[in-house]
Amino acid sequence: MFLDTCEGTDLDDYAERRGMSRKAATKSSAVVLFKGVVGTFIPKNTQIRNENTGVIYELIEDVTIQDYNNAYDNEYSNKGIAESINAGSNTTSKANELTIILTSINGLKSLTNPFPSIGGEDNETDSQLRERIRERINVLAQGTKAYYETIAKENSGIIAKAFHNPIVMGVDVYVVKNNLGLYSTTELNNIKTQMEQGQRAMYPVTVYNAQQKAINIYCQYVRDMKYTAEEISNNVSTNISTFVDPRVVGFGYTLKYSDVLKTILNSTGVKEVKIGTLKINNIIDDIKCSSYEIPRITSITLLDQFAEIVQDEIQYYYTE
Repeated sequence: MFLDTCEGTDLDDYAERRGMSRKAATKSSAVVLFKGVVGTFIPKNTQIRNENTGVIYELIEDVTIQDYNNAYDNEYSNKGIAESINAGSNTTSKANELTIILTSINGLKSLTNPFPSIGGEDNETDSQLRERIRERINVLAQGTKAYYETIAKENSGIIAKAFHNPIVMGVDVYVVKNNLGLYSTTELNNIKTQMEQGQRAMYPVTVYNAQQKAINIYCQYVRDMKYTAEEISNNVSTNISTFVDPRVVGFGYTLKYSDVLKTILNSTGVKEVKIGTLKINNIIDDIKCSSYEIPRITSITLLDQFAEIVQDEIQYYYTE
């Protein structure tokens, strides 16, 4: 079969004849925590640099430091989402690397990304494109949920979920970009048009940005003194972010309390978690996302045996 052997531009031509194209590299995105004086305004497009790699990110929304005073360190804070200005795997950032702001802002004391970035993938390879073409061929029944989800994923998306809407006898599709960014209205309409033009079922289609459910974790723990609080913070943040990667767990995910506890206990430097102190979104229970939601970790607060705050962050809801 020609699909199995063609490569490069020949494969691009093969895909184009089927209304497809190779996916371009994607940007990275990260939650950035700002601390400083109440009322400090950090405008959209403010540039932030990775202290180790020099990669530049831009804030995609305005952020104002709020009057939320936590009980531990008299700091005020707020969060925003930043995206890399370039695309590709070399734009990713580890936890706590986005610490340099390129424009001085009065009242801003510090900034960091508590969790590793998401996204940052290179151009689609030949093998990835071939697999996507095969998937497209396999859903040519069209009118099935799989058809709409496959089309959505072709538009720089990694997660998509389709639902039949009995009220309008149509289909609702919820989508998320590879880096968890939101699609513009124009992009959503383009995806809708692509689906409606290609389907045989003639269903009306509506495309939405998926909702992202903020996950906030708090616990008190006993530290192995061979490790610093910062090292443990990075270990826990990385492990939790990997475990609850929304691009993997998808829609309707149930975050189990026991799994979070196990992940923290398995993080290097954590000797034990104080009984009854672990809370997820302020409760001691599992957290369930709706069918239209994916989870996104927005804060992890770790209090060690010496009452030292490693991270203490305000919830930030990044939704449609």
